[in-house]
Amino acid sequence: MNTIDKILEYLKGKKYASGKEISEFIGISRQAVNKHLKVLIRKGNVVKEGITKGAVYKIAGKIKPAHRLRKRYVLKALEEDKVFKEVELLLNLRKNVRKNVYDIINYTFTEILNNAIEHSGSKNCDVEVILDQYTYNFTIRDYGIGIFYSIHTKFDLSDETSAIGELIKGKTTTLRETHTGEGVFFSSKS
Repeated sequence: MNTIDKILEYLKGKKYASGKEISEFIGISRQAVNKHLKVLIRKGNVVKEGITKGAVYKIAGKIKPAHRLRKRYVLKALEEDKVFKEVELLLNLRKNVRKNVYDIINYTFTEILNNAIEHSGSKNCDVEVILDQYTYNFTIRDYGIGIFYSIHTKFDLSDETSAIGELIKGKTTTLRETHTGEGVFFSSKS
């Protein structure tokens, strides 16, 4: 019997179990157990409740779908912090992620949306946010000119590829009067 089968067999005989209990039963490290549990959770076989050392695992009944939000926004006069507040409330982010993760999500999301609002030249953008037990993903899709084209034309560079070099410097902006240009740089590191 392989490790995943042993974990499933153990959980079938319990209402729930901690990672430590599973680790001791199988005789492997908690890190190894967590690796296998992530696979089982993503497949929908196991459900995790709680966070960090307080987390417990149980056999999944009905598979919990990921929390998902999709919405189109008109960019004119859109305020990124208000959109984030809507996402936060609909996905109950303060309850579903740790504070440090929440802060990173807030910063990154609002910086990227602000970039679409101020630079894209697009009328609309589509926002999709997916939150599951292990990941938070968001996509902000505008239909504008693109960051590399914008930098290429505003700085009179030889081509759009040269814009990458400017962007990597970390303080490139085409609107110095409103911001430093560090938002996209730092967000790309998140």
